[in-house]
Amino acid sequence: MSEAVLRRNDTPKPQNTEYWIETENGCQLLDSYSINERHMTNDEDSKVARELRESSNPNSDVSGYLRVSDPNQRVRSQVKQVKEIIKREMPADFDVDKDVRWFIDEGVSATKNTNLADRPDGKKLVEAVDSGQINYIFAKKVDRMFRDNEAGGAFVRWMNDKHPNVTFITTDTPEPLNTPNGEFLFTIMCAMARRYAADLSVVSKDGMIASQDSLERTSHAVYGWDDYDSGRRRITQNKDKGPLYLMKPNWKEQDCRDWFIQEHKNGASISSIRKKLNKWGVPNKSGNKWTDSALRNQIKRPAQLHQQLHNLKHQDKPEFQRPSRKSTPPFRALQVKN
Repeated sequence: MSEAVLRRNDTPKPQNTEYWIETENGCQLLDSYSINERHMTNDEDSKVARELRESSNPNSDVSGYLRVSDPNQRVRSQVKQVKEIIKREMPADFDVDKDVRWFIDEGVSATKNTNLADRPDGKKLVEAVDSGQINYIFAKKVDRMFRDNEAGGAFVRWMNDKHPNVTFITTDTPEPLNTPNGEFLFTIMCAMARRYAADLSVVSKDGMIASQDSLERTSHAVYGWDDYDSGRRRITQNKDKGPLYLMKPNWKEQDCRDWFIQEHKNGASISSIRKKLNKWGVPNKSGNKWTDSALRNQIKRPAQLHQQLHNLKHQDKPEFQRPSRKSTPPFRALQVKN
């Protein structure tokens, strides 16, 4: 089997900005779908997926591939369309409810897991094709298989070189992959899927920047900042997402942060600063002792929210007025009281 199909290490992965995760150092950018790598929570869809797995025929050479990367997508709609393709392409007496071998990847990103074999059921599908068990592959769309044209191209080469007789069809590539027109359409669809993912990332990043510029909470733990209930509601895409929490500077923590950043500039090591903070009983934002890595991130990789301290639009707000008296070591106001 081509190693490129299993794990193409030289495949460039586009930068993604759709999801963020709360960390000790603030809001950390993740791969756009990696935060969703979990089983779907929708009970009805999970039921559909379970029933498909139970009815899946392990001896069939006809396969259906489904991939759901976020809870807004539905297994049911994919099943319906894949079954329609199978009915159209297979003989009239083929039983689509009993004679299909299903491969289902729930909560798996095709942006992060670019190749089929990077995904649990995708890997099983690749192995089944490679061992000669599968002669037909059906999926809703190409983007359910790939969101990366490099990985898609590797798949095409592998199929053409190793398995030219395996039929691969989706709704957006109605001609088989093992035909010139089918390969052409497949390549175009892969490129379009990658472009869509990139565009979505840009829009999401712009939205995150706008939220931070408005001081909306995008993380529960940013050292030097506190959140509070604004008394308003967070409305996203005309849906009420609950209370709108805003951020304001915690000046005592900001003073401590200014101190250890300056100490490092003056030549103090991360380890020596960490030891002093822990000796004084000054915790990190989560209330735990400082570690070298957490302190290093604070100094070298500050959270995006820290930039808002210098945003002129906030300078007249009362909470942005720095107290005249600055906290100094050993920062007794921050020390944990035993």
